[in-house]
Amino acid sequence: MNALRKKELLALSTLFLLAMMSGCMQAEGPDMPGGVRITNIRRPNLTEKDGIIKHFYMETAGDTEFMNGRIELYIDLFDPEDPLLKKRAGEDTEPFEEKGYIFYMVTSYDTYLFPVDKSFMEELTNIVSESNLYSFSGEARWTFGLPEDAGMSSLIIEYESGKRLSHAENGTIADPAQDMVKRVFPLLIETIDANNMSFVSLFNLYHSLATPTEWIKGISMRVWNQDMTNSYYYNVVFNDGENTSSINYQDSKGVPLRDSVVIEKEDAQQFLQLLSEARFSYQLHDGNDAEKKDDFFYLVDFHSGNQHDSSTNPYEARPSYSTGTDTCDELDYYFFYLINKYCNSEG
Repeated sequence: MNALRKKELLALSTLFLLAMMSGCMQAEGPDMPGGVRITNIRRPNLTEKDGIIKHFYMETAGDTEFMNGRIELYIDLFDPEDPLLKKRAGEDTEPFEEKGYIFYMVTSYDTYLFPVDKSFMEELTNIVSESNLYSFSGEARWTFGLPEDAGMSSLIIEYESGKRLSHAENGTIADPAQDMVKRVFPLLIETIDANNMSFVSLFNLYHSLATPTEWIKGISMRVWNQDMTNSYYYNVVFNDGENTSSINYQDSKGVPLRDSVVIEKEDAQQFLQLLSEARFSYQLHDGNDAEKKDDFFYLVDFHSGNQHDSSTNPYEARPSYSTGTDTCDELDYYFFYLINKYCNSEG
């Protein structure tokens, strides 16, 4: 059995089990390439008595306008007697037992594992309640034989009462999954950073989402001279501690060529907004600029308190293939506008 077939059966088995338990399932077509399997499970009536979420599963994958890659996210009430959860936690289960829940996420780039507490689950429960999942819950549509690049998404959420919400579809990243990702995204970034791990690869996976402005610390543009023999950097730092933003420029060795100049608040806000709207692919900067002979490229610093702190490890930012050229061009033009206004003016 090939990997794609195994993935199809694994994703569907849980949903079909839920369908049979609810006594409401219909199917169309055989389980062969091109065949379509459809389920429709009755939606449960949820009240405050159902408690908070005890199991959250979200999987999205594909090479689509929404994302590029794969994410599998499992958040569970930790049970030290559960062999699967115990295996995920590893030898030291004490942190998970103390906080009560286990966060486990595998992506195309990274693996994240750490404990979360009840307050996290309460916030997650509120996020789910505000999503559109309930309106689509119980629906599943799966076309056998479609490549994963075409897109797939699966959601299964279980409350303390045992009631469940679910949705699955392939051939696209379904609307309920996109809505859930957009709502959960800020919580994921905040939680990953709080656990001393880098969240930047999530921007590469969900390349259609705007980079949150509150996490952008600064941006640098490296520019070469006309004969490509020398380069220098223009650096913009947002909210540098005194609720102001500033711009400066340096030579390729980091020697300042001019003192920092404060940027007007409106200019900084407009530039930050354009930076957020642009879609980039981020790669940790290796410091080897000698072979990078682009006319110019960006380095982005993110606010972070972990070992990947961008004060020493900025990220190269290059336009994502999904980015509209107009947005990138606007950002480029505005950066040069700031350079001309603040760095090239006299005095």
